[in-house]
Parts: sequence; structure tokens; C-alpha cells
Amino acid sequence: MRRLLLPVLFASCCVALSGSPRLERRASPRPVFAHVGKSSFIQVIWLILTASTSAVQGNFQNYGEDDYAADFKLAKEAGIDAFALNVGHDSTDPAQLAKAFSAAKSSSFKLFFSFDMNYFSKPASSDTILSDYLGKYGGNDAHLLYNGKVFVSTFSGEVPGTFLDGAGSFTESNAKWTDLLAKAKSAIGKDIHFVPDWNDVNLVAQNKWGGGVMSWAAWGDKGRTTAMTTASDQAYIAAASKANLAYLAPVAAFFFVHVAAGNNYVLNSNDFLLPVRAADLIALNPGPAYVELLSWNDFGESHYLGPVRASAGVPSGATAYADTKHDHLPMLWLSAYYNIWFKSGSPPPISTECLVWWYRPHPAKVSATSDPLSAPQYAETLDDKVFAAIFVPQGSKARKVVINAGGQAQSQDVKEGVNLVSVTFQVGKTRISLVDSSNKELLSGSGADIVATPSSFDFNFRSYIFPKDATASCVHILCLLSRPDANLTLAFPGHASVPAPSPVPPRVRRRPQALRRALCRQR
Repeated sequence: MRRLLLPVLFASCCVALSGSPRLERRASPRPVFAHVGKSSFIQVIWLILTASTSAVQGNFQNYGEDDYAADFKLAKEAGIDAFALNVGHDSTDPAQLAKAFSAAKSSSFKLFFSFDMNYFSKPASSDTILSDYLGKYGGNDAHLLYNGKVFVSTFSGEVPGTFLDGAGSFTESNAKWTDLLAKAKSAIGKDIHFVPDWNDVNLVAQNKWGGGVMSWAAWGDKGRTTAMTTASDQAYIAAASKANLAYLAPVAAFFFVHVAAGNNYVLNSNDFLLPVRAADLIALNPGPAYVELLSWNDFGESHYLGPVRASAGVPSGATAYADTKHDHLPMLWLSAYYNIWFKSGSPPPISTECLVWWYRPHPAKVSATSDPLSAPQYAETLDDKVFAAIFVPQGSKARKVVINAGGQAQSQDVKEGVNLVSVTFQVGKTRISLVDSSNKELLSGSGADIVATPSSFDFNFRSYIFPKDATASCVHILCLLSRPDANLTLAFPGHASVPAPSPVPPRVRRRPQALRRALCRQR
């Protein structure tokens, strides 16, 4: 059994995840965004002082306004301030964008566009971007402003086939962007903060508009068998700094696509990809100006962190592995801990015991009984393991986590803080429990069986959280901070009481554990 321990330092201040962050600002905690886009995914971005998520707008094509509002509520609870809407000029965009921006305004949530340049590489595409997107919504109250500028991003745009307006070269494409952004500034009456996704660090200096640059390397190279590092991020940070730009770093949990013979592969997510990469990026100095979580709703590539609603636009080839059985909301709540850490500068306090665990439903080396496709490429790079993140608050009686993954129960000591534990799995039943020194269970639960012979290859992860009604708030007492009737004080043993930030009520007292958990479960 492998265990990593991320120590928890009690923050001198706390930020309410479900508050309404002001995103038009120059100095404040880093924002977190989420991306929603054409290819059915939402990216989540942590900005230097804000967080966001990316989302695939095409996967929202059946959404009602209430669906958007419900997603925005979940995102805010997880410390996300905005969605990056990945658009590709779908026929459903006009109706869906009207719903999304209406719901965002009512929810005090922010949106911005990430233009999928695979779809805006035809002549006159810049006219469409201006008329249907930036000109129409750039001045909307729900559109994200960064330092008073309209935040705009892309997916690709640096390689042939993705040049704006079908330009013949990268240089010509950039000249067209210069013209488009000038027209957008004139139409909206505000400057543009342009952060394109260019997946070549040598091109960073070609961004002459100010703003930033993004990378998509959230998983490392295809076929990676070694631990992921921040070497690529550090190269981008150095190049961006030299060009007086900011760097937008990507973070993801999983990746698996299995929809056609030419689109059938998995990327390595061993070794606690999401929490370890998030912590590694937070530790960088200098670090990224913003971070984007990939993604909110890319069901086809399995890296969604949002819910799989009945109205979700799951690609037809992905319905077998992107459904409610493959729930990734526990990973969203796990990301919340790092979102708030990134934004506040300190790891948030943990209020009550919590277990988040995830695993694939079958071993990597199996045969499927009725799958028309072969096993995904790079399947051999994956470990057959159960992964768990165990949150242990100060003063907890928790002493061990016990995981049964098809074989004998395996236990590991836990300490105060965030404990990352993994065990090798075998075919059979699964169960996890957190116990005290007398082996009394404090939390426990089971998951889906691990099977030996699946009908089709399924390398998507199933994730669980215990207690089952836990949300991001339960990880760090933010449920108390966000309660409208709270009249409490932030106080931790050995630390001075500090006022909670506006608009959170200023006084929150540390409660007995049972009461804290009950309050966390309130809706």
C-alpha cells in the first residue's frame, strides 16, 4: 500500500466557496474557471486570483436554463468562478448561449469563450466570432472581465488546419487575430485579455496582444510511464514571463476515449494525477497565473468533473462509459480543496473526516466479450490500483484507512491532513473504511465490483465520496461560512480568531465534530 501525506496548515483566513467572487479586479485571491466547449468538455481554470472550468458547449445542447443554474451552483461550491465555453459554431449555440448567460447572471457566475479553432479555420470565421459571440456577449454582465478586460481564450490555433479564417500561416493567422481583437474592443468598448491555447512553448512570444498563453498538457505525453513533472509548466512560465505574459496551466483527473478505431486511447492518470499535479502547481515559485480544470463536461474523453445529467449531450459512442455509474462529482469535491488553496495561498482547514476514492471497473489486461473495438492504446501504462484521498481534521480519532479491493483487506495509518493512499486491486468486491485506534469505523462504504471479463472495454474511473452527502464544503468548514444565517467566528486551537472575508458573515465558531458534520449536510 502506498501513502502520500499532504500536511494541512491552518489558514489565517478562509474564503467561502459558495460566495459570489468579484472577477473584475486587479488584486484579489486567484480565480478558478471552468471550460465548456464544442468537444463536450468543460475545463476548470484556477487564475492567479480566481478559478475557472472549461466546458464543451456542444454537450450542453439539450440543457434548460435550470440545468445551467444547477451546474453553476455546483461549480461555485467547488470554488470555481467561471466556465470557459468551448464553442465551435453549433446550430444550437444561439439558443443555448442565451440560456447560459441568463442563468449565469442570475447565479452571479461568470462565463467566457474558448474558441475551438478546428471550427473557426474557414474564411470569414472572424466575422462570426465578432457577430455571434464577442460582439453579442462580450459586454454582458455575466461575461468574465480580468483586470477590466474581456477574457478570451482558444482551443488550439497554432497548427495548420486551425489558423483563423483559413490563413496560410501562423503569422498570417495572428495578423487576422490582431484585426479581430481590435474590432471586438471597438464593439464592446473594453480591452481584450487574450489567452490562446498554443501547444508549443516556442510560439509563446508570438502573442503580441498581452494577456497570457495556455497549454493543454494536463496528462503529460501519450504513453507516459514515468511520474508527471512540472518541467513543461516551468518552461511555459519562463517563456511567458519573458514576453510579459501570464501562463494558464491545465489540471485534469482522467482521460479515456473509446468511440472509433482512430479515436481509442487512454492517458496515464496513475499516482493521484489531480491532487498531486494541483499541489505541484501550487508549490511552483513563480507559478502559473491561472489554472484550468479539464474539464466540466467532456464525456467522450472521460475527463468531466460535472454531473452526467439526463439532458447532457453524451456522444453516442461514449454512452457505455460516460453515465451516472461513472460519477466524477467526488473528484470535483476533491479539486475544491486545491481550488481554495490556490486562491487563498494556504491549504484550507479540514472540518470533518471525508473519504474520496476512485478506480477503474476492470484490470488493464483483459479481453472484452462483445466490444467491436480493440483495447485502447496505452492501456499497458495504467496501474491496477484503487486510489483514495482521506481528509483527517485536527483532533480526529481516525488512525487507519482499510481498503478491500477484491482480495484481503489492506490497511494504512493516516494522520491529520490529506492522506493519499493506493492499493493494488484484484477482481471482486470493493470496500473502504476509516477506523479509530479500536478499529471502530468512523466512515465506510462500498463501490462497484471489479470484474474480470467486461462486455466492452471501460477505462473510465468510478469515484465515490463518504459521507455520501458530503460536498466540497465539508472539507473545510465553508458550509458554515456560506450559511446565510451564520453569525459565527473562525477559531482554531492555537490560532487567533480572524474575521471571515466579506460578504461572508464575520463570526464562525469551531463546533463539536458531530454538529459540524450535521451542518455540512444541510442544504
